[in-house]
Amino acid sequence: QWPPRTAVQSMATQRGWQVERIGIDDGCYEVRGTDAQGQRFKAKLDPQTLELVKFKTKKRRKDSDAQTTPPSSAPAAP
Repeated sequence: QWPPRTAVQSMATQRGWQVERIGIDDGCYEVRGTDAQGQRFKAKLDPQTLELVKFKTKKRRKDSDAQTTPPSSAPAAP
């Protein structure tokens, strides 16, 4: 018997997580959200004990990378 999703939400809140999604994957609860440090993550939890089975953070893209422009091919003025 699996605990209800409300128990998963409560456990996540205690850890300081902001949950975006609770689902089921490979026989485990899968939680996606943001941790207490603001890092996006994906966690898999044991469906009976709600202990972490796997935890993976996602690296953010640098904002400057998205706004860079390619160098101009025009020759520089003398």
